[in-house]
Amino acid sequence: MLNRGIAAGDAERVRRAVALGESVLSATPAVGTNHVGASANAAGALIAEFEMTGRLEALERAISLLGAVESDSELLDDREADFFSVLGHALLRDAERTGVPTTAERAVAARRRALELTRKEDAAYPGRLADLGAVLAVQFRITGSLSALDEAVKVYEAAVRRSEPGAAGLPGVDGT
Repeated sequence: MLNRGIAAGDAERVRRAVALGESVLSATPAVGTNHVGASANAAGALIAEFEMTGRLEALERAISLLGAVESDSELLDDREADFFSVLGHALLRDAERTGVPTTAERAVAARRRALELTRKEDAAYPGRLADLGAVLAVQFRITGSLSALDEAVKVYEAAVRRSEPGAAGLPGVDGT
């Protein structure tokens, strides 16, 4: 439902996905892997709602949900990288909105963690590199840190080198 809502630009469908995610979360015991996963899923839907509608409460709720379960993220095993990717995305949107340097730093840390938890052979690795580059670029815009800009360029270049030609969202290199 969420992906279809996003693809169609259908805010009402996205809001229904948020309601469903919140319903699943409230029905899940407040401890354990299922709770962490349900929190991340609900947060992803809330972030999409924020991006589509600009409703600040959705972004704040997403960040709150993720923050409440971050210390238990290791329970997700091979999905822990996805958790930190979602957290980094939420914090990125908040940093873009507020211009607060510490929020940008937290977003960078979350995206770094997502990259660390992703095997280099994983198809998601180039995307994780690009995600880190995006948040470093925002950190540069907020703080003026040239080291953040230099690192953003390096990780973007690495993402391009590692991406397949024609990969969605990444300009692949064909070796010529």
